[in-house]
Amino acid sequence: MARELSENELKVFVKQVLDLELSYYRQNKLSNTLFNRVTSDREKLEELNKGAKDDKPPKKESLVDSIFSAETFMALACGAAWGAIIGAGVYLVTHFMFDMSFSLKNLVIILAVLGAIIMTVYIVISDRQCGKDVYETLLREYNEREQKRAHDIPYLKKSIAMRSELMKLGNKERSDTLKLLDDYYNLGYIYPKYQGLVPVSTIYEYLDSGRCSSLTGAHGAYNLYESELRQNLIIEKLDDVLVKLDEIAYNQKLLSDAIAESNRLISSLCTSVEVMNNNTAVTSYYSKVTAENTKYLSMLATYEVLSGH
Repeated sequence: MARELSENELKVFVKQVLDLELSYYRQNKLSNTLFNRVTSDREKLEELNKGAKDDKPPKKESLVDSIFSAETFMALACGAAWGAIIGAGVYLVTHFMFDMSFSLKNLVIILAVLGAIIMTVYIVISDRQCGKDVYETLLREYNEREQKRAHDIPYLKKSIAMRSELMKLGNKERSDTLKLLDDYYNLGYIYPKYQGLVPVSTIYEYLDSGRCSSLTGAHGAYNLYESELRQNLIIEKLDDVLVKLDEIAYNQKLLSDAIAESNRLISSLCTSVEVMNNNTAVTSYYSKVTAENTKYLSMLATYEVLSGH
């Protein structure tokens, strides 16, 4: 049976438990954020590697760089064939429908043939130049994708490796914090029903504000907590609290402020990792966690002596 703590000792003890609960909440949030980012980066890396494997440079088509090319002579042949057909048609029309001199008929036929040849050559050359432009556009886009992959793949590999190391470090610290928190609870000073971030923060606010001076009894923190819970003045579940931070600011201000501050801290740490792509800020944070856990471990030893554990 744990020795009963004095009013001041109780407030200090509950505050220490609250600090550990908040520390554990922050470490969980940071760990989840890092995990989600690593998962996302791995998916991006897999997609980039697949793209690098499947993406091929465009095939260079036969391009017309000069008018004296094989394509041009083929065009001339096609134009000549069309010109012959058109010339024959023009001859028949002018012979039977118009009274033209022989030389004028020949001129019309020659102009029709030359026009057909020139138009055919122009169409062929324009089409080949268009193909050349398309090829150069596709090649430029391919080179841009290659350049992006050359930058993104090493970056993502470094990011995944760095965040994975931070996750390993964080898992150790989080495990140590959870064990320390369990050891505090196992002292028996806080009833199991009221263990957790939400009840502990609310109860500490009662004690710190002077609304209660003890945990048990008619005017104790447990009784007040249950009363306000029945009246829907406070929220019991952490998930609901996280969704309604602004709504709980009046009746559970300490919890609301603590979670908001914790969220800002984790956001700042993750932004630091994102922008600078280094682990300095996060490793510094975990060093502080280690120091705090060491401090609370020392305090725990004192409570274990007082409680007879």
